[in-house]
Amino acid sequence: MSAPTIPLLAEPDERGTFVLRSPRVGVWSAHPPDGALVGPGSPAGVLAQLRRRVALAIPEGVVGRVTSAGPRDHAVPVAFG
Repeated sequence: MSAPTIPLLAEPDERGTFVLRSPRVGVWSAHPPDGALVGPGSPAGVLAQLRRRVALAIPEGVVGRVTSAGPRDHAVPVAFG
């Protein structure tokens, strides 16, 4: 059985780009590398919460290149939003 997929939260910023935020608290891993081209439905990593894992996806209306995902070999604790 595969993990459910949920979209990241997207907020436009003053430069006309999007800031993507976590939809839940957890540990984010397997995120796309800096420079990756992403669009709606593209994989955006995995969010772990205790023993649950949720696949993350780029939300509708967002297309562009990743500019600051962090090191790909690290899991990163994230807060909601």
